[in-house]
Amino acid sequence: MPAYNAAKYIRGAVVSVLSQTYPSWELVIVDDCSTDETPPPARRPGRCRRTHSRHPCPH
Repeated sequence: MPAYNAAKYIRGAVVSVLSQTYPSWELVIVDDCSTDETPPPARRPGRCRRTHSRHPCPH
């Protein structure tokens, strides 16, 4: 899931994924140089993780 300045939406998006009935999933949140308070995902070892964009941020 891309997450650029998604602080007010990220929690609802993660909750939506967690409520799915499909048992075999992994959520990868890619923070593309956010400047707001975009938080890390809920801790679910092996199922939820956050990564950052690999290109240089302009700020």
